[in-house]
Amino acid sequence: MAVWLCFCLLFVTGPDPGVSNAHYTQKAAHGDSGAAGSGLITQVRARAEDALDPGLPADAAALLQGMALGDASHMSSGAKDDFRRASLTHVVAASGQNIALLLALVLPALGFLGMGLRARLATAVGLVALYVPLAGGEAPIRRAAVMALVGLAGRVRGSQADAWHALGVAGTVTLLADRSSSASLGWQLSFAAVAGMLALGPPVKNRLESLRIPPVLAEAGAVTIAATIATAPLIAWKVGRLSLVGIPANLLAAPAVAPAMWLGITAAALGQLSTSLAAPLAMLAAIPVSSVLEVAHAMASPSWASVGWHPSGSLAAAMLILTVFGPLAIGRGRKAA
Repeated sequence: MAVWLCFCLLFVTGPDPGVSNAHYTQKAAHGDSGAAGSGLITQVRARAEDALDPGLPADAAALLQGMALGDASHMSSGAKDDFRRASLTHVVAASGQNIALLLALVLPALGFLGMGLRARLATAVGLVALYVPLAGGEAPIRRAAVMALVGLAGRVRGSQADAWHALGVAGTVTLLADRSSSASLGWQLSFAAVAGMLALGPPVKNRLESLRIPPVLAEAGAVTIAATIATAPLIAWKVGRLSLVGIPANLLAAPAVAPAMWLGITAAALGQLSTSLAAPLAMLAAIPVSSVLEVAHAMASPSWASVGWHPSGSLAAAMLILTVFGPLAIGRGRKAA
């Protein structure tokens, strides 16, 4: 509770989250994020970008770079518009998904190599610390990194970290480090998505399982649905658009995201040694990457895929609060009964 009180105090006394995040974006562009602009990170990132472009079609290479490194700047304007209309822009924004998939790839691999738990977790911490500036070092990836570190610290102690506590710690730490983070739309969306998944995910998963959907598919679907619903009010408020195909687009693209990102991250790592070593994995990653591009284009094609809607800030906040805290209140009420 103390962590969340501290977070709320920092949030309400910081920059107005409703203002444009142009200042925050300008800071990031000029390298104020610290290590992101260092010579070593710049060289590592350049080698990774080269490894992820072994002669693939332009948008496929750009999307692979975006999924692995969080940089969508090389995508064509048409592809960017497809991703916006289909509510798939989070796929190329470095955030919690990147950190989670990185750890899901690295921890089992280190275990296979015979490393002990503490050694695996220590290595994972180092990799997260390296990946954050490599992926741009902006507010969403910093929030995800703090949550991951809290979770890893819990595993070192032999306990399971509470996800809500980890989210509160992440919000507090990122705001203490940079008070302008709350004005970043990426930070807001990242925070809302995680809160939505924690609150709305379990009841949606239970509902899907009641429809005889396999647990693994039900969990993946619940996470996608919860995150899409939770972020919709914010996107409408700040961007003035509402995607009507966001949930089906994300469900269709989801199976290809993890393979593409794992192959991309591995290729980027091998690219530090040789682009020739990385090329086969990057070429293989083009298969799931192309499917994500096709999903985005197909779902964005109808004229009604995205409609104009610009709710007030108070309405968007009310919708977000209802989405996040409604399921929590209902769940607690059922337990009390």
